[in-house]
Amino acid sequence: MANNRYTWRNLITLIGVIIIGLLVWSMVSTLSKKDCNNLGLEQYQQKNYEKAIEYYTKAIEADHDNTKAYHNRGLAHFKQGGWKHTEPFEKAISDYTRAIELDPDYLDAYYNLGIAYEQFIHYTAKPFSGDVIEKFVVHKSQTSLWSKTLLTIIR
Repeated sequence: MANNRYTWRNLITLIGVIIIGLLVWSMVSTLSKKDCNNLGLEQYQQKNYEKAIEYYTKAIEADHDNTKAYHNRGLAHFKQGGWKHTEPFEKAISDYTRAIELDPDYLDAYYNLGIAYEQFIHYTAKPFSGDVIEKFVVHKSQTSLWSKTLLTIIR
């Protein structure tokens, strides 16, 4: 009977340790997504955009609904774009679009999305080629009126 008592005591102790471990792990993971976003902001301010993107991506992996991390990663991608180097603008457009999907009232994301579209068209070697128009229309599918207007002007 005494041996049975020790078994129960050990089992209860083990369960308590597991519960405490899970609570600590949960608290650490919650802090890490905030830390990743803050570390990304620091890297962005130091103009280290590649590292900032890494931190924002980690924040997004920790929380797929992290609107600010998507927006901030879009800002970092945007800073990497330039003449005939439009892939970062496309990535920025994708991140801004995701931020808007998560929070339709996020005005900064709308503003930056518009600028990213403008820069994407401006820095493309052939701005009114079929490839560019299709990419533009696909990204802008949320506003069909804009897509129809653009296609009407081009064609």
